[in-house]
Order: sequence, then structure tokens, then C-alpha cells
Amino acid sequence: MAKVTEKKMDQIYNEYQENVNWPASEQTRSCYSEFCRVLDDYVAAACEDAFKNGYKYAMMQNGGAVHE
Repeated sequence: MAKVTEKKMDQIYNEYQENVNWPASEQTRSCYSEFCRVLDDYVAAACEDAFKNGYKYAMMQNGGAVHE
């Protein structure tokens, strides 16, 4: 089997990117959709935590009561 150089691999990859447009499998599309949903949930939870922690810290710094 012939050795493929880095330059040749880049050329093959670029040709592939330009010329091959096969659709992703149903499993890949389904997993991607689930990933997006889970990522959205994670980002929402992280934002909520950051807000609540920031609010609690600000209240503590200003002598306000912090309720858990």
C-alpha cells in the first residue's frame, strides 16, 4: 500500500469536502438533535446557577439575607 503524505491527505480531504455531499444517517441526525436538546438544557442550567450564585453573592456583600 502506498504511503500517503500529509499534503496528499489534505488534497484528498479538500476534494472530499468540495465534491461529496452524502447525507448523514438517520441515527447521526437523531443523535445530533438529542445532543442539541441536552446542550440547551445544560446551558440553561449553567446560566441559572451563575445568576443565582451571583445574586446570592451580591446580597451577601450588601448585607442582605440569602434564602436557600
